This record gives sequence, C-alpha cells and structure tokens, in this order.
Amino acid sequence: MNSFFSWFDTNVFHPIFYSLLSFLHDFGLVIILITLLIRALLWPLNHISLDQMKKMQKLQPKIKELQEKFKGDPQRLQTEMVAFYKNNKINPFGGCLPMLIQLPILIAFYYFLLSPELKTIIVQTHSAVNFLWIPDITEKDPFYILPALLMATTFIQQKMTTNTADKMQKQMLLMMPLFLGFISIQFPAGILIYWNVSNFIGILQSFIIMRKHA
Repeated sequence: MNSFFSWFDTNVFHPIFYSLLSFLHDFGLVIILITLLIRALLWPLNHISLDQMKKMQKLQPKIKELQEKFKGDPQRLQTEMVAFYKNNKINPFGGCLPMLIQLPILIAFYYFLLSPELKTIIVQTHSAVNFLWIPDITEKDPFYILPALLMATTFIQQKMTTNTADKMQKQMLLMMPLFLGFISIQFPAGILIYWNVSNFIGILQSFIIMRKHA
C-alpha cells in the first residue's frame, strides 16, 4: 500500500503540483484548482451514486416488506432482493464507489503534504504557503476553523443523503462529523482545504439530485 502512495506521489502529485505552482505561485489556489479538477472528473460517477442512493431511500418501504416477508428464509430473501434491485436498476453498492476512489487520492495527498520534497518545490517555485488566515498550509490550522468547517460540511452533506428514519443512520449523521473534526485537528491545513472544497461541491451536487427527485 505504501509503495502505491509513493508511486502516486512521485508520478502524479509531484509533477502536477510542480507545474501548477510554477505558474500560479500560490499553494492554496493550486489545491483548490486540483480539487475542482478531481471533482469534475468524478462528477458523473458521483451523480450516478447519489441518484442510486435517492432511489434506495424511496424504495426502503418495499425493501422492508421483502425483509419481513422472507425473514425466515434467508436464501429466498437474497434471491428476491437481487431480483428487486435488478428490476429497479439499482446497485446497492453504487454509493460506496466514489468514496473508495477518492480515499487513495486523499491519503496520497496527505503523504504529499508531509513529504520533504514539497518544501524543496515551494522554495524552487517561490510559492506562497500562506492562505487567508493560515500562515502555512503545510501545517495545521492554528485557529481550527477548517476542522470546524469540515464538521459542518460533512453534516450538511450527510443530512442531504441520509435516510433520517433509520436510527443507525441518525447516529452516524451525528458521530461521523464529530469524528472527522476530531482527527483532522492535526492535519495539514492543505488537506482540509481540499476536503472542504470537495464537500462544498458534494453539497451542490446533492442539491441538484434532490431537486431531480423532488
């Protein structure tokens, strides 16, 4: 796994960032631009994923009916569920795919921001590492504004895509933003800029899907 991230940093992030920094000379703007490019590439996949999630939510009553009807026969229930998903053109795992694709990017980005080579690139390109209130985005946010924003944007995004009638999902709606906010306190500010911008775009895309299914 570490070899993959090392390869990804060396062959993808380093050349892209070096080129953009040489042109823009502003680390924060480069991170935002990279985030927009990544989200643009993933927009169709995320759109399909969110669409599938909304369909699943609408069909939850029928799914519960099947579960109740065949609760004593797991094999029959599995057969009926597969047929149900196929007839309604639903992939129950479709919502996980964009997250699984973005996770390696997020981790590779994290390693990149901590790499000693990055400092060399910044010096060579004479790039600004300060951004808005942050003196150095390769270090943590000294005012913890970005972790707070991450909690807020994560909560809003989950609220827009979560079935709040489910008790387990209600708990996750509260616990996940708190957990992410806690662990992100020590993250480099650059990774939180990427994460928050990505969440804002996700909220916009969720709003578009909600209007479609309204």
